Amino acid sequence: QRADPDDNVIYLTYPIEINAQDVITLCRGDLKRLEEYEYFNDNLIDLKIRTLIAQVTPEKKDRVHAFSCLFYPRLNELRNFRDAFELIARWTKNIDLFSMDYVFIPINYALHWSLCVVVRPLQFLIDQYIDVDAEEAGH
Repeated sequence: QRADPDDNVIYLTYPIEINAQDVITLCRGDLKRLEEYEYFNDNLIDLKIRTLIAQVTPEKKDRVHAFSCLFYPRLNELRNFRDAFELIARWTKNIDLFSMDYVFIPINYALHWSLCVVVRPLQFLIDQYIDVDAEEAGH
C-alpha cells in the first residue's frame, strides 16, 4: 500500500497547553488506525491512557503514573540489571514511583496490547520485607 502524504499532517496535540510536557501528537495517519481491521499504534494508546488519567480527581492525580508506550520496548532491549536500573532512573528522575498508588505500563507484544498495572509498589515491598522477616524469625 502506497503512503499517503497527508498521513503526516498533524491532527491534534495533547495536552494543548503552551509549554506542556510529554506532548502526544496525532497525525491523520494515526486516525486511520481507528478503522476496522487496523491495529492501534502507540500514539493512540498513549493518548487514551493520558486522557483517562486526566479524569482522575486532582487529589489523587499525583498518585498515578503512566509510562509511555516507548518505555517497555526500551527496557526490554536491555540485557543487564545495571542498564535497566539506569534507564528507569532516567525515566523517573522527577517521579517517586514508590509513592504511587498505580503505575501503568503499556506493552505491545506480538501485535497485541496489554496494560501492566502495578498497584501500590511500596506496600508490596513492605509486605515482602515483613514476609521475609517472619520467615527468618521462624513464624
